[in-house]
Amino acid sequence: MTTPKSIEQLDIELTKMLDADDKPYLKIEVVAKYLGIDKMVLRRMMYAGTCPFGFGMEGDKYGNGFGKISKLAFYNWMTKRH
Repeated sequence: MTTPKSIEQLDIELTKMLDADDKPYLKIEVVAKYLGIDKMVLRRMMYAGTCPFGFGMEGDKYGNGFGKISKLAFYNWMTKRH
């Protein structure tokens, strides 16, 4: 069975995203775009603890929140490598 071209393209995009720099984390905006979802939806998932590849904490009244997406965790989740 051959891999569909759309899946091949997504795999190429995933590899480019992961190899864009040497940092261990991905930007929330980049991952949200790749997944085709709004970045605030992804942030909310991370803040709620329901995101399988990222974590974060909502900011206080001063806006000091954060969110982190590990490249390794995202890659493992996308490729089902555990």
